[in-house]
Amino acid sequence: MGQASAPQTVFRRVGGWAVRHRRPLLIGIGAAVLAVGTAALIGKAAGYARLLDSLREADFNWLPLLALGQVVAYAGYIMAYRATARVEGGPRLSFPLTTWIVGASFGAYAVANAVGALGVDYWALRRTGADHHAAFTRIIAFKTLEWAVFGVLVAALSAAMLAGVGPELTREVAVAWVLAVPFCYVLGYLATSWKRVGRLTDARDGGRVRRVFADTIASVAIVRRILGRPLSHLEAVAGAGLYW
Repeated sequence: MGQASAPQTVFRRVGGWAVRHRRPLLIGIGAAVLAVGTAALIGKAAGYARLLDSLREADFNWLPLLALGQVVAYAGYIMAYRATARVEGGPRLSFPLTTWIVGASFGAYAVANAVGALGVDYWALRRTGADHHAAFTRIIAFKTLEWAVFGVLVAALSAAMLAGVGPELTREVAVAWVLAVPFCYVLGYLATSWKRVGRLTDARDGGRVRRVFADTIASVAIVRRILGRPLSHLEAVAGAGLYW
């Protein structure tokens, strides 16, 4: 048989690439469809006429800066996600693969809810070879890290506002943040101390509730390791900060 023509060679190469990347492509397309559907639902809920009026009044000179900020935020989210996943021997995810996972997770969150997004994260980590314990603990650890960094930022800003720096804020709200965040940190610190963490994460003789509780404490312990050595886990801490 003769040698394949140039168009046939290109077609085979493209076809081979599509087969190898079929799952990421489907995830990306699905996330894009979910995003478009979400935008349509928002327009329907707000009223397309009012939405168009608001768009006409918008200052589009800010769009490039806003788009750049959005890219930085997503990049930070991806950094924190993959860095948290690999702590303590967890799955090591490439940046492109993590991007696909995050895109699908955000799409599920927009159309469904937070439970749907967590389900996508759990499924993705399981598909990388992680067992149930590793997948569950790292998902909870990542969300805990995300909100732990957010809590510190807001508590610091609330304290500054109470000191008279910046715009006025409802005093009760500011005090609540200043008190609640340190309380949660102290509670997490005590629960994951070396004297307690082994006992609290031991679920060999317990039922499902006990196992979930043990995995949750194990998740907090992962966050403690990250925040306890921020320079060693710079990608996780910096990524969470960039996201917010």
